[in-house]
Amino acid sequence: MKKYWAGLVIALKEDTVYSTSVLAWRVRNVMQVLVVYILWAAILVSPGGFADYSKSLLLSYVLLTMMIRAVVFSSRTIDVSSDISSGDITNILLKPVNYFRYYFAQDLGNKAMNLFFSVIEFSVFIYFFKPPLYGQYHIFVLVVSALLLILAAFIYYYVNLILGFLAFYTPENVWAPRFLFFMILDFLAGALFPLDILPKIVFKFLMLTPFPYFLYFPIAVYLGRFWGLELLGYSLVGVFWLLALWRFSGLIWQAGLKVYEAWGR
Repeated sequence: MKKYWAGLVIALKEDTVYSTSVLAWRVRNVMQVLVVYILWAAILVSPGGFADYSKSLLLSYVLLTMMIRAVVFSSRTIDVSSDISSGDITNILLKPVNYFRYYFAQDLGNKAMNLFFSVIEFSVFIYFFKPPLYGQYHIFVLVVSALLLILAAFIYYYVNLILGFLAFYTPENVWAPRFLFFMILDFLAGALFPLDILPKIVFKFLMLTPFPYFLYFPIAVYLGRFWGLELLGYSLVGVFWLLALWRFSGLIWQAGLKVYEAWGR
């Protein structure tokens, strides 16, 4: 356990050493949320809301993406593909550590740092803009939302590992799949708007994919948009994706090690 804790600490130290990169990353995230917030605030000039969302629900949704993004979308797994392409992954393979656990420990360190800054940014945002926020006080909903947030972090972790492991097979073209993934991520995950304002058939199709479980679903549950069998059913879909991605990442990892030739080493 100590070796994985060391990995977490190393990730924290590495992230804080490059202060300019950290600042640029945080400014980018704040600007993304600020643009979406201003857009929706302009649309919601009347108190009637939009679709079946009240003004407080919709603005709460937008602001909560600031917090959830910090937990879910921050990840050190973007380094996996470059480690494989350069041969640096050999250094980890020679150590008595589980590769998946080692990188997840580093992920936790990165998420902790981003969450810390996100809480500060959220508090400053609330202080200056004073938006009407929706408060959730139902203990069951709060617990389920927290569990779904953990589920989202794991799903995102395994998706990024799979994208990184593609470098075993295409070491010269490691960024193309990840670039395409990032291009569609915000839209399909619900970072720009709640997905249930889309046509019902489109919404139901998206809920069968892993993307809504990154952002939209945990936030929507917190806002009381899902209850009963619908909540249970979609939660099971999220669990299915976690298990499927976990299994697939293990298979592609084992297959990748068989063709790995330690390029650059």
